[in-house]
Amino acid sequence: MIIRNTNQKELEQALKMLNQMFSNNIRFNYFRSINKKQTAFGFTLRANNSKETGARKSANGRRLTACCWHVHGFFFDLLFNLNKNIKIYSQGNLITNDNNWEFDKNIGNIFNPVYLSETCSCDIDKLNKKYFEIIQK
Repeated sequence: MIIRNTNQKELEQALKMLNQMFSNNIRFNYFRSINKKQTAFGFTLRANNSKETGARKSANGRRLTACCWHVHGFFFDLLFNLNKNIKIYSQGNLITNDNNWEFDKNIGNIFNPVYLSETCSCDIDKLNKKYFEIIQK
């Protein structure tokens, strides 16, 4: 993903808040600045442990260290909470504060559809509660 109009401090702060929700299981897989002003970055999110919350499964159920749809959604929400001017580009889409949760794509097939939001074991009620506790601080 590519994020513009931010700085490294905001991204690290959002990751720190995200880890309060996901038991310190999330990290940047790679992280690089893509401009000289250090206001645009390319990176991916990765789970440290595929057995813990925040990791997702493949369409056929295999555990992965890729982060689930909820990790990305909450990370984007936290970023928008820190800086409303951020521009996020992921999977060919411009993600805004208004459409953040709309990009739930099918990673299965036409006969056996599996959506990204279905490929993890996140307790969404518990995560929502933690999210609201974090942003109230």
